[in-house]
Amino acid sequence: MNTCHRILAAAIVLAAVPVLAQPAIGYADPDDLDALLAYRLPDWGWNEWNGVLRFRGAGQSGGETTANSNSLNLATDATWVREGERLAWEVTGSSAIDLQANHSGDADREQDSDSFISVNDARGEVRRYLGDSPAYLVGEAGLGWRYREFTYDRSDWIAEERRFERSLDLDAAAGVGIGRVRNVTPMILARRLGERLVALGRPPLTTAQLQAVAEALVRRPGYEANYERSERHFWDAVLKPVLDPARPLAPYEILYLLDLDREGTYSRFEGLRGQVQATWSEQRTNNDRGSGDMFDSSDLRPHRWGAETAVQWSHNLSLVTQVAVRASAQYAWVDGPQDDRDEAIGELEVFWLRDIADRHRLAVAVTADGRYTEIDGGDLRRELQTSVRVTDRIWVEDSFSINPYAEVRHATASASDGAAGSPQTTWSYGINARYYFDSALF
Repeated sequence: MNTCHRILAAAIVLAAVPVLAQPAIGYADPDDLDALLAYRLPDWGWNEWNGVLRFRGAGQSGGETTANSNSLNLATDATWVREGERLAWEVTGSSAIDLQANHSGDADREQDSDSFISVNDARGEVRRYLGDSPAYLVGEAGLGWRYREFTYDRSDWIAEERRFERSLDLDAAAGVGIGRVRNVTPMILARRLGERLVALGRPPLTTAQLQAVAEALVRRPGYEANYERSERHFWDAVLKPVLDPARPLAPYEILYLLDLDREGTYSRFEGLRGQVQATWSEQRTNNDRGSGDMFDSSDLRPHRWGAETAVQWSHNLSLVTQVAVRASAQYAWVDGPQDDRDEAIGELEVFWLRDIADRHRLAVAVTADGRYTEIDGGDLRRELQTSVRVTDRIWVEDSFSINPYAEVRHATASASDGAAGSPQTTWSYGINARYYFDSALF
């Protein structure tokens, strides 16, 4: 082990010792999953529509060379979201126009270039459960249209050059599924809030209060989208169901509860779900390039049809431990501009999470991705990639935080003509540390 590896290992060990020794709030009963398993999504939704105007100018000079550029961007986007036990959908749309003008030159020549770019996208997703049954219908569709126009003019050219690009992207998927996987992170946070209240001498939260707090927590994106001072409105809604008006909290007690945000909880899920979908996508691209009245034109229209199946299982062994497995397989027929091909893709991920202390979480993810491609004419290509990633989140109360991670990836590839790429193994590790020298409340 070289010196760098020894330093990293020592830093992780030294940081973990005070974390394990710090006073822990923990859970009164980590094996009590009744409230978590009884958690149900509230019926709620939000929408947002905004616009952005950006202007940017830049320039440089050095010796005989000068350059400058100016750009103007106008964009708007809108989002509509609805979530609930029986119906969940999301619709997003965006549109942007970008204008750019650039000039550069030296003693020998000058060049001007202008561009006009328009990008427009829309996407919708919906999942509808059939009554009280675990069966559901799922569908999604997307539309994207882009237009790009470029003009180039140089002092030593006879005529300016122009390029136009138009593209239309379409995709859709529809299928059926059975089962349900709920994001139970709001209930985990509600339990954490309840344990902190107990540490402040308040009574434990009832199941109804936990559900009310979780319903308020899950609505956080809606508060952020609709209120300028979203945190004030959000935490008021979270704390109102659990506080006694006759016994208000002191300022430091409120800060202690709001400190829940700094724990960095991973997303937690519960349930089993499987679905099958038919997928389709098409991309139409037209390019024109030339000068004067002489242009070269090209058209590309690749199509893709396929079927996909996916299974997801997540289970909380306790309030501090979660395991999850996600598997998917898809087969697609691709009608490409140069050749046709068949693709088979499989993915498998196994995930394990453990809360070691209040602010110490260890996560391990093992993934395997395989791809099999058969090109029209008999050529075959196989690819396999596996990885193991370990992530640790440690926070020493009010003073020091550390986030070490390590990952190893291994990839192989082979073809039907006997050619095989050399197996590749890559690894990475790192550590992010932050020390808080001082903090005060005035």
